[in-house]
Amino acid sequence: MIVNVKNLNFAYFHDKENIILKNVSLEMNPGEKYLLAGPNGGGKSTLLRVLAGKHLTYNVDEFSIIGRRTPQNLLGGLAFIGDEWSRTVNFVGRTAYSIDLEVRNFMKKLQDEHSERRDFFANLLKINLDWNMRKLSDGQRRRVQIMLGLIKPFKLLLLDEITAELDIIVRTNLLEYLKKEVETNQISIIYATHILDGMEDWVDKILYINHEGRMEIINKPTNLRMTIFEKMKNEYEEMESKNMKEQEGIKVVNSKLLGPQGGYSSGRSINFQ
Repeated sequence: MIVNVKNLNFAYFHDKENIILKNVSLEMNPGEKYLLAGPNGGGKSTLLRVLAGKHLTYNVDEFSIIGRRTPQNLLGGLAFIGDEWSRTVNFVGRTAYSIDLEVRNFMKKLQDEHSERRDFFANLLKINLDWNMRKLSDGQRRRVQIMLGLIKPFKLLLLDEITAELDIIVRTNLLEYLKKEVETNQISIIYATHILDGMEDWVDKILYINHEGRMEIINKPTNLRMTIFEKMKNEYEEMESKNMKEQEGIKVVNSKLLGPQGGYSSGRSINFQ
């Protein structure tokens, strides 16, 4: 078994009041492809980072990733590709890292050790090794990140929304390559994405994480897009209904505490709240 996780609970900074992942269990064998789906904020990226060893977790019954209790990216056959080539700047938001260096000289030691695989992925992803990293577009930078993330042979690949910036040709090439790798070399993939084009025949199972951080495993459905759409639609409707009830409850409390005019004197409209 390449992934064995039982009853995983995770919260940032051990915040027991805000648990991100709740009672998540997952077993995964070699040669399987899982799609990780769910609404924004449910914990998809957090789960992938936990599986990749980016975040340590202690509230779990069993935790083994390729036989390791403490996995690490690019070691032991694990590869994780996510939003790591950026940083958050106050009042600016997320901004990409940049360096005045040709692609072939970026992480040069790693490229030299795996030059054949580097050349293969450069061709697959339409990368010019003479590109300057500082001058790349978002899509070009993402291609270089994928190339370097896949440059070492891997057994388990964790992908977090990596194809949004890719054009249709490069994205198709990448998905076809990964599907072939699963079939021929029995690698395993967990792929988080909201782009479902071309995924019908690609995915084996869906890992669906709801807005509360609970995960459901769904066998390959007849209509992938509609299955995920309906689940997310139902979730949003439930959340809106819950929010409305909570807001109504607050209004009732306020009216009791502040009187029939919500604390305003007679003659001032309550509509100005």
